[in-house]
Amino acid sequence: MKIDVKFMVCMVLFLLFLGLSSNSVYAVSIGISPADLYFSNVLKNGYAEKTIAVSTSSETPVKFTVAASGSIKDWIEFDPSEDLEVSKNSMKRITVIVKPPGNVANGVYGGSIVVSTEPSEPEGGIGVGVTTGAASGISVEITGEEIKRARVENVKVKDTEEDYPVEFSVSILNDGNVIITPLIQIEITGKGETNVLKSTSHSQTDILPTKMKIIRIKMDTDDLDIGEYAGDVKVFLDDEKLYEQTLSFHVFEKGTLSKMGVLQSVWNEPWVREGDVVKIDAYFENTGEVVVSGKFKGEVYLGNRLVEVIESDELEVPVGKTVVMSSYFNPETQGRYVVKGYVVYEGKTTGTKESVINVTPKEAILPPQDMNNIALLVSAIVVVLIIVILLKRRLKRGSR
Repeated sequence: MKIDVKFMVCMVLFLLFLGLSSNSVYAVSIGISPADLYFSNVLKNGYAEKTIAVSTSSETPVKFTVAASGSIKDWIEFDPSEDLEVSKNSMKRITVIVKPPGNVANGVYGGSIVVSTEPSEPEGGIGVGVTTGAASGISVEITGEEIKRARVENVKVKDTEEDYPVEFSVSILNDGNVIITPLIQIEITGKGETNVLKSTSHSQTDILPTKMKIIRIKMDTDDLDIGEYAGDVKVFLDDEKLYEQTLSFHVFEKGTLSKMGVLQSVWNEPWVREGDVVKIDAYFENTGEVVVSGKFKGEVYLGNRLVEVIESDELEVPVGKTVVMSSYFNPETQGRYVVKGYVVYEGKTTGTKESVINVTPKEAILPPQDMNNIALLVSAIVVVLIIVILLKRRLKRGSR
Protein backbone atom coordinates (compact mmCIF):
# COMPACT_ATOMS: atom_id res chain seq x y z
CA MET A 1 0.00 0.00 0.00
CA LYS A 2 1.41 3.36 -1.01
CA ILE A 3 0.43 6.61 0.73
CA ASP A 4 0.57 9.83 -1.27
CA VAL A 5 1.96 12.17 1.39
CA LYS A 6 1.55 15.26 -0.80
CA PHE A 7 -2.11 14.41 -1.24
CA MET A 8 -2.58 14.05 2.52
CA VAL A 9 -0.90 17.42 3.17
CA CYS A 10 -3.19 19.05 0.61
CA MET A 11 -6.18 17.52 2.35
CA VAL A 12 -5.00 18.94 5.69
CA LEU A 13 -4.62 22.41 4.17
CA PHE A 14 -8.08 22.11 2.64
CA LEU A 15 -9.53 21.22 6.05
CA LEU A 16 -7.80 24.26 7.52
CA PHE A 17 -9.34 26.51 4.87
CA LEU A 18 -12.73 24.89 5.35
CA GLY A 19 -12.61 25.44 9.09
CA LEU A 20 -11.56 29.07 8.84
CA SER A 21 -14.25 29.73 6.25
CA SER A 22 -17.04 28.51 8.47
CA ASN A 23 -18.56 30.22 11.48
CA SER A 24 -19.57 26.86 12.92
CA VAL A 25 -17.09 24.00 12.74
CA TYR A 26 -18.46 22.23 15.77
CA ALA A 27 -21.64 22.01 17.77
CA VAL A 28 -21.68 24.55 20.58
CA SER A 29 -22.83 22.92 23.81
CA ILE A 30 -25.62 24.54 25.80
CA GLY A 31 -26.95 23.66 29.24
CA ILE A 32 -29.89 24.47 31.50
CA SER A 33 -30.18 24.33 35.28
CA PRO A 34 -31.81 23.23 37.45
CA ALA A 35 -32.63 19.95 35.73
CA ASP A 36 -36.15 19.95 37.19
CA LEU A 37 -38.57 22.65 38.36
CA TYR A 38 -41.39 21.95 40.82
CA PHE A 39 -44.13 24.48 41.57
CA SER A 40 -46.20 23.58 44.65
CA ASN A 41 -49.63 24.89 45.68
CA VAL A 42 -50.22 27.07 42.64
CA LEU A 43 -53.67 28.61 42.80
CA LYS A 44 -56.10 28.21 39.92
CA ASN A 45 -55.99 31.35 37.79
CA GLY A 46 -52.96 32.30 39.90
CA TYR A 47 -49.29 33.06 39.42
CA ALA A 48 -45.92 31.49 40.27
CA GLU A 49 -42.37 31.90 39.01
CA LYS A 50 -38.91 30.39 39.28
CA THR A 51 -35.60 31.09 37.54
CA ILE A 52 -33.54 28.91 35.22
CA ALA A 53 -29.96 29.53 34.12
CA VAL A 54 -28.73 28.86 30.58
CA SER A 55 -25.00 28.37 29.96
CA THR A 56 -22.75 27.54 27.01
CA SER A 57 -19.17 26.58 26.15
CA SER A 58 -18.90 29.31 23.52
CA GLU A 59 -16.61 32.29 24.18
CA THR A 60 -18.69 34.50 21.88
CA PRO A 61 -22.44 35.16 22.30
CA VAL A 62 -24.75 32.40 21.04
CA LYS A 63 -28.37 33.11 20.14
CA PHE A 64 -30.94 30.67 21.48
CA THR A 65 -34.68 30.17 21.92
CA VAL A 66 -36.69 28.85 24.85
CA ALA A 67 -40.05 27.06 24.70
CA ALA A 68 -42.36 24.89 26.79
CA SER A 69 -43.86 21.55 25.82
CA GLY A 70 -46.34 19.11 27.30
CA SER A 71 -49.85 19.54 28.68
CA ILE A 72 -48.95 22.78 30.49
CA LYS A 73 -47.20 24.56 27.63
CA ASP A 74 -50.02 27.11 27.31
CA TRP A 75 -49.61 28.06 30.99
CA ILE A 76 -45.93 28.92 30.66
CA GLU A 77 -44.36 32.30 29.86
CA PHE A 78 -40.71 33.34 29.80
CA ASP A 79 -39.08 36.63 30.71
CA PRO A 80 -37.18 37.56 28.66
CA SER A 81 -38.47 35.52 25.73
CA GLU A 82 -36.86 37.19 22.70
CA ASP A 83 -33.39 38.23 21.51
CA LEU A 84 -31.76 35.70 23.84
CA GLU A 85 -27.98 35.37 23.91
CA VAL A 86 -25.55 33.53 26.17
CA SER A 87 -21.76 33.19 26.30
CA LYS A 88 -19.25 31.28 28.41
CA ASN A 89 -18.60 34.28 30.66
CA SER A 90 -22.19 35.53 30.78
CA MET A 91 -24.80 33.04 31.96
CA LYS A 92 -28.37 33.96 30.99
CA ARG A 93 -31.08 33.86 33.65
CA ILE A 94 -34.68 33.45 32.52
CA THR A 95 -37.80 33.70 34.66
CA VAL A 96 -40.26 30.84 34.11
CA ILE A 97 -43.79 32.09 34.83
CA VAL A 98 -46.74 29.76 35.45
CA LYS A 99 -50.31 31.07 34.95
CA PRO A 100 -52.77 28.16 35.14
CA PRO A 101 -56.37 28.69 33.97
CA GLY A 102 -59.24 28.96 36.42
CA ASN A 103 -61.04 25.82 35.23
CA VAL A 104 -58.20 23.32 35.69
CA ALA A 105 -58.71 20.46 38.15
CA ASN A 106 -56.55 20.02 41.24
CA GLY A 107 -53.54 17.78 40.67
CA VAL A 108 -49.97 17.66 39.42
CA TYR A 109 -49.25 18.46 35.77
CA GLY A 110 -45.99 18.05 33.88
CA GLY A 111 -44.05 19.21 30.86
CA SER A 112 -40.61 20.32 29.70
CA ILE A 113 -38.65 23.49 29.06
CA VAL A 114 -36.42 23.28 25.98
CA VAL A 115 -33.62 25.66 25.02
CA SER A 116 -32.14 25.42 21.51
CA THR A 117 -29.33 27.30 19.83
CA GLU A 118 -30.17 29.03 16.58
CA PRO A 119 -28.25 27.46 13.66
CA SER A 120 -25.47 29.65 12.33
CA GLU A 121 -25.61 30.57 8.66
CA PRO A 122 -22.55 29.23 6.80
CA GLU A 123 -20.45 31.98 5.26
CA GLY A 124 -19.99 31.89 1.48
CA GLY A 125 -22.00 28.68 1.28
CA ILE A 126 -19.28 26.73 3.11
CA GLY A 127 -19.86 24.94 6.40
CA VAL A 128 -22.78 23.49 8.27
CA GLY A 129 -25.16 25.24 10.65
CA VAL A 130 -25.55 23.12 13.79
CA THR A 131 -28.37 23.31 16.34
CA THR A 132 -27.95 22.00 19.88
CA GLY A 133 -30.30 22.02 22.83
CA ALA A 134 -31.06 21.04 26.41
CA ALA A 135 -34.22 20.37 28.41
CA SER A 136 -35.49 20.72 31.97
CA GLY A 137 -38.50 18.97 33.46
CA ILE A 138 -41.31 21.03 35.00
CA SER A 139 -44.11 19.95 37.36
CA VAL A 140 -46.97 22.14 38.61
CA GLU A 141 -49.21 21.27 41.55
CA ILE A 142 -52.63 22.95 41.25
CA THR A 143 -54.76 23.75 44.31
CA GLY A 144 -57.96 25.65 45.03
CA GLU A 145 -56.86 26.69 48.53
CA GLU A 146 -55.67 30.26 49.03
CA ILE A 147 -52.47 30.60 51.05
CA LYS A 148 -51.42 34.03 52.35
CA ARG A 149 -47.92 33.82 53.75
CA ALA A 150 -44.76 35.94 53.61
CA ARG A 151 -41.42 36.38 55.28
CA VAL A 152 -38.95 39.23 55.58
CA GLU A 153 -35.60 38.18 54.17
CA ASN A 154 -33.52 41.25 54.94
CA VAL A 155 -33.72 44.85 56.20
CA LYS A 156 -30.95 47.40 55.63
CA VAL A 157 -30.30 51.09 56.09
CA LYS A 158 -27.45 53.14 54.66
CA ASP A 159 -25.54 56.00 56.23
CA THR A 160 -26.16 59.30 54.53
CA GLU A 161 -25.00 62.90 54.39
CA GLU A 162 -26.79 66.09 55.38
CA ASP A 163 -29.32 67.24 52.76
CA TYR A 164 -29.45 63.70 51.31
CA PRO A 165 -32.28 61.24 52.14
CA VAL A 166 -31.71 58.13 54.24
CA GLU A 167 -32.74 54.92 52.47
CA PHE A 168 -34.21 51.83 54.11
CA SER A 169 -34.53 48.63 52.05
CA VAL A 170 -36.86 45.78 53.04
CA SER A 171 -36.71 42.44 51.19
CA ILE A 172 -39.99 40.50 51.41
CA LEU A 173 -40.72 37.07 49.91
CA ASN A 174 -44.31 36.14 49.09
CA ASP A 175 -44.31 32.53 50.24
CA GLY A 176 -48.01 31.97 49.53
CA ASN A 177 -50.11 31.74 46.38
CA VAL A 178 -52.06 35.03 46.41
CA ILE A 179 -50.97 38.64 45.89
CA ILE A 180 -49.98 40.41 49.11
CA THR A 181 -49.58 44.09 50.02
CA PRO A 182 -47.43 44.37 53.16
CA LEU A 183 -47.43 47.43 55.42
CA ILE A 184 -44.05 48.87 56.44
CA GLN A 185 -43.75 51.39 59.26
CA ILE A 186 -40.53 53.26 60.11
CA GLU A 187 -39.86 55.55 63.07
CA ILE A 188 -36.60 57.50 63.49
CA THR A 189 -35.31 58.47 66.92
CA GLY A 190 -32.05 59.79 68.25
CA LYS A 191 -29.63 57.03 69.24
CA GLY A 192 -30.67 55.76 72.68
CA GLU A 193 -33.71 58.07 72.80
CA THR A 194 -37.45 57.39 72.64
CA ASN A 195 -38.75 60.64 71.16
CA VAL A 196 -39.84 60.00 67.56
CA LEU A 197 -38.27 62.59 65.24
CA LYS A 198 -39.67 61.35 61.92
CA SER A 199 -41.98 58.55 60.80
CA THR A 200 -43.43 57.14 57.61
CA SER A 201 -45.44 54.18 56.35
CA HIS A 202 -45.58 52.36 53.04
CA SER A 203 -48.33 50.05 51.75
CA GLN A 204 -48.33 50.68 48.01
CA THR A 205 -46.33 47.68 46.82
CA ASP A 206 -48.06 44.50 45.65
CA ILE A 207 -45.99 41.30 45.62
CA LEU A 208 -46.96 38.40 43.37
CA PRO A 209 -46.80 34.80 44.67
CA THR A 210 -43.28 33.26 44.82
CA LYS A 211 -41.66 36.65 44.11
CA MET A 212 -39.26 38.48 46.38
CA LYS A 213 -39.32 42.25 46.16
CA ILE A 214 -36.92 44.78 47.61
CA ILE A 215 -38.94 47.78 48.77
CA ARG A 216 -36.83 50.93 49.08
CA ILE A 217 -38.14 53.72 51.29
CA LYS A 218 -36.39 57.09 51.35
CA MET A 219 -36.89 59.62 54.15
CA ASP A 220 -35.59 63.17 53.97
CA THR A 221 -33.06 64.33 56.58
CA ASP A 222 -33.54 68.09 56.20
CA ASP A 223 -34.43 68.54 59.88
CA LEU A 224 -31.90 66.02 61.25
CA ASP A 225 -28.59 67.28 62.61
CA ILE A 226 -25.28 65.55 61.98
CA GLY A 227 -25.14 62.54 64.30
CA GLU A 228 -26.25 58.95 64.93
CA TYR A 229 -29.87 57.82 64.75
CA ALA A 230 -32.00 54.70 65.13
CA GLY A 231 -34.66 53.51 62.70
CA ASP A 232 -37.33 51.14 64.03
CA VAL A 233 -38.74 49.06 61.15
CA LYS A 234 -41.98 47.07 61.47
CA VAL A 235 -43.54 44.89 58.74
CA PHE A 236 -47.18 43.74 58.83
CA LEU A 237 -49.27 41.40 56.68
CA ASP A 238 -52.89 42.24 57.44
CA ASP A 239 -53.01 42.18 61.26
CA GLU A 240 -49.96 39.95 61.69
CA LYS A 241 -46.61 41.51 62.56
CA LEU A 242 -44.04 39.70 60.44
CA TYR A 243 -40.94 41.51 61.56
CA GLU A 244 -39.49 44.27 63.75
CA GLN A 245 -35.90 45.49 64.00
CA THR A 246 -34.09 48.65 65.07
CA LEU A 247 -31.19 49.71 62.85
CA SER A 248 -28.57 52.40 63.46
CA PHE A 249 -27.38 54.92 60.87
CA HIS A 250 -25.40 58.16 60.71
CA VAL A 251 -26.03 61.52 59.11
CA PHE A 252 -22.58 62.80 58.15
CA GLU A 253 -21.29 66.16 57.03
CA LYS A 254 -21.64 66.64 53.28
CA GLY A 255 -18.68 65.17 51.38
CA THR A 256 -17.83 62.54 54.01
CA LEU A 257 -19.01 59.45 52.12
CA SER A 258 -16.98 58.43 49.10
CA LYS A 259 -18.33 58.34 45.57
CA MET A 260 -16.06 56.02 43.62
CA GLY A 261 -16.34 53.89 40.52
CA VAL A 262 -14.22 51.83 38.14
CA LEU A 263 -14.62 51.26 34.41
CA GLN A 264 -13.65 47.59 34.28
CA SER A 265 -13.66 47.05 30.53
CA VAL A 266 -15.13 47.99 27.16
CA TRP A 267 -16.25 45.08 24.95
CA ASN A 268 -17.61 44.63 21.44
CA GLU A 269 -17.52 42.05 18.65
CA PRO A 270 -13.96 42.29 17.25
CA TRP A 271 -14.94 41.52 13.63
CA VAL A 272 -17.94 43.04 11.82
CA ARG A 273 -18.93 44.06 8.30
CA GLU A 274 -19.56 47.45 6.77
CA GLY A 275 -23.02 48.68 7.72
CA ASP A 276 -23.35 46.43 10.79
CA VAL A 277 -24.57 48.08 13.99
CA VAL A 278 -21.96 47.40 16.66
CA LYS A 279 -23.05 47.25 20.30
CA ILE A 280 -20.34 48.59 22.62
CA ASP A 281 -20.68 47.54 26.28
CA ALA A 282 -18.91 49.41 29.09
CA TYR A 283 -18.77 47.59 32.45
CA PHE A 284 -18.85 50.08 35.34
CA GLU A 285 -18.58 49.10 39.03
CA ASN A 286 -19.64 51.31 41.95
CA THR A 287 -16.84 50.87 44.50
CA GLY A 288 -17.94 53.75 46.73
CA GLU A 289 -20.30 54.08 49.68
CA VAL A 290 -23.34 55.70 48.06
CA VAL A 291 -25.49 55.12 44.97
CA VAL A 292 -24.15 56.97 41.93
CA SER A 293 -25.48 57.79 38.46
CA GLY A 294 -23.25 57.73 35.41
CA LYS A 295 -22.97 57.34 31.66
CA PHE A 296 -20.34 56.05 29.23
CA LYS A 297 -18.80 58.53 26.79
CA GLY A 298 -16.59 57.38 23.97
CA GLU A 299 -14.78 58.41 20.82
CA VAL A 300 -14.31 56.17 17.78
CA TYR A 301 -11.15 56.63 15.71
CA LEU A 302 -10.17 55.33 12.27
CA GLY A 303 -6.41 55.74 12.30
CA ASN A 304 -5.84 59.18 13.80
CA ARG A 305 -9.18 60.54 12.59
CA LEU A 306 -12.12 60.94 14.97
CA VAL A 307 -15.14 59.54 13.13
CA GLU A 308 -17.87 59.47 15.79
CA VAL A 309 -18.69 60.36 19.39
CA ILE A 310 -20.85 57.81 21.25
CA GLU A 311 -22.72 57.98 24.55
CA SER A 312 -24.86 55.62 26.63
CA ASP A 313 -27.98 56.40 28.63
CA GLU A 314 -27.42 57.51 32.22
CA LEU A 315 -27.88 54.66 34.69
CA GLU A 316 -28.11 54.44 38.48
CA VAL A 317 -25.52 52.10 39.98
CA PRO A 318 -26.10 50.66 43.49
CA VAL A 319 -23.19 50.28 45.89
CA GLY A 320 -21.02 47.26 45.06
CA LYS A 321 -22.83 46.52 41.79
CA THR A 322 -21.62 46.45 38.19
CA VAL A 323 -23.85 47.68 35.37
CA VAL A 324 -23.46 47.49 31.60
CA MET A 325 -23.67 50.84 29.83
CA SER A 326 -24.39 50.22 26.15
CA SER A 327 -23.84 52.50 23.17
CA TYR A 328 -23.90 51.84 19.42
CA PHE A 329 -21.74 52.55 16.37
CA ASN A 330 -22.48 51.99 12.67
CA PRO A 331 -19.22 51.81 10.62
CA GLU A 332 -19.74 52.75 6.98
CA THR A 333 -16.26 51.93 5.66
CA GLN A 334 -13.83 49.09 6.26
CA GLY A 335 -10.78 49.49 8.46
CA ARG A 336 -9.48 49.13 12.00
CA TYR A 337 -11.42 51.32 14.43
CA VAL A 338 -10.41 52.04 18.02
CA VAL A 339 -12.98 52.92 20.70
CA LYS A 340 -11.64 55.07 23.56
CA GLY A 341 -14.04 55.81 26.39
CA TYR A 342 -14.68 56.56 30.04
CA VAL A 343 -17.59 56.87 32.48
CA VAL A 344 -18.73 60.21 33.91
CA TYR A 345 -20.44 59.90 37.31
CA GLU A 346 -21.31 62.41 40.04
CA GLY A 347 -18.93 65.00 38.59
CA LYS A 348 -16.07 62.48 38.37
CA THR A 349 -14.43 60.66 35.47
CA THR A 350 -12.97 57.14 35.38
CA GLY A 351 -9.83 56.10 33.57
CA THR A 352 -10.03 55.41 29.84
CA LYS A 353 -10.45 51.95 28.34
CA GLU A 354 -10.12 50.90 24.70
CA SER A 355 -11.49 48.27 22.36
CA VAL A 356 -10.91 47.46 18.68
CA ILE A 357 -13.47 46.99 15.89
CA ASN A 358 -12.19 45.39 12.67
CA VAL A 359 -14.57 46.24 9.82
CA THR A 360 -14.49 44.11 6.65
CA PRO A 361 -16.32 44.52 3.31
CA LYS A 362 -19.95 43.37 3.28
CA GLU A 363 -19.20 40.25 1.23
CA ALA A 364 -16.14 39.21 3.27
CA ILE A 365 -15.95 36.02 5.33
CA LEU A 366 -15.47 36.87 9.00
CA PRO A 367 -12.66 35.09 10.89
CA PRO A 368 -13.71 32.82 13.76
CA GLN A 369 -14.39 34.94 16.85
CA ASP A 370 -14.39 32.00 19.23
CA MET A 371 -10.98 30.62 20.23
CA ASN A 372 -12.62 27.25 20.89
CA ASN A 373 -13.14 26.90 17.12
CA ILE A 374 -9.48 27.54 16.41
CA ALA A 375 -8.25 25.25 19.19
CA LEU A 376 -10.46 22.39 17.97
CA LEU A 377 -9.35 22.88 14.38
CA VAL A 378 -5.65 22.98 15.26
CA SER A 379 -6.03 19.82 17.36
CA ALA A 380 -7.65 18.01 14.43
CA ILE A 381 -4.86 19.08 12.07
CA VAL A 382 -2.17 17.92 14.50
CA VAL A 383 -3.84 14.51 14.82
CA VAL A 384 -4.00 14.12 11.02
CA LEU A 385 -0.33 15.10 10.64
CA ILE A 386 0.73 12.60 13.31
CA ILE A 387 -1.21 9.84 11.53
CA VAL A 388 0.46 10.73 8.21
CA ILE A 389 3.93 10.67 9.77
CA LEU A 390 3.33 7.34 11.52
CA LEU A 391 1.99 5.74 8.34
CA LYS A 392 4.96 7.00 6.36
CA ARG A 393 7.43 5.55 8.87
CA ARG A 394 5.58 2.23 8.94
CA LEU A 395 5.68 1.97 5.15
CA LYS A 396 9.41 2.67 5.13
CA ARG A 397 10.04 -0.10 7.65
CA GLY A 398 7.85 -2.48 5.63
CA SER A 399 9.77 -1.83 2.39
CA ARG A 400 13.14 -2.80 3.90
